[in-house]
Amino acid sequence: MIRWLATSRHEGHVVHRIGRDVDGSLVAEWPGAAHLRARRDGRVLERYTAASMADRERRRLLRGPFAALERSLRNEISLHGAAVARGGRAIVLLGNSGHGKSTLAAALCAYAGCTLIADDVVHWGANGISGGEEEHALDAQSASIFAGENFVNSEAKTLFPAEVVSEVPVEALVLLTFVGPEESPVVSSVHGADALTAVLAQGARFAFDPAGRRAELERAHTLVQQIPTRRFARARDWGALAHGANVLADALLPPSPTSP
Repeated sequence: MIRWLATSRHEGHVVHRIGRDVDGSLVAEWPGAAHLRARRDGRVLERYTAASMADRERRRLLRGPFAALERSLRNEISLHGAAVARGGRAIVLLGNSGHGKSTLAAALCAYAGCTLIADDVVHWGANGISGGEEEHALDAQSASIFAGENFVNSEAKTLFPAEVVSEVPVEALVLLTFVGPEESPVVSSVHGADALTAVLAQGARFAFDPAGRRAELERAHTLVQQIPTRRFARARDWGALAHGANVLADALLPPSPTSP
């Protein structure tokens, strides 16, 4: 019998839960859609996705949450966020739901010469990051902002795929916040406990015992020691997206190879 340790709900319905079976294996379930069962050492015992699931959603699940869980069991890091690259370096966008990670990532690609690496889950390797998605994931309102841009795939009604890369070195972790409508976008530094707290909040976390939580804390601490953390504050203004994207990219990333 499975003992459920954590459950996520939306409008009263269970959308995801995770727990342990009597044999000690970890079970993650998306009711009616998918489940994953793995041993404590990270070896996967079972993967299942419903036949009715769209291919795009199946790929996102396998390369995002499924991969993050398997990596967590191997003491590897994944973060909930978006990531783009320019000039051979990447930035990782972090923030709570509604902070515009996906929209800003699309703007960086549309207006600042960046390439999408990830748009939901960012996987951390020895030499940089890789992504779990093949394309931008925008809601209808955000997607409408970029209508007519040259990277919009009008046939598939999605944005062009992410670049297929193994690992890209990371220039900075970027915490997203908003400022007043009259204020200019600004990039500032974040240090110490503030940086660690932000990274922990966005970590793809699956530990429910003291040893596992301690390991997650140690991984996050190592990450913020190795990678600078920045805060990017900008207005909630669709019309200022292009300007904000260029401010952020020019502050943290090398020029595009195609730049004059």
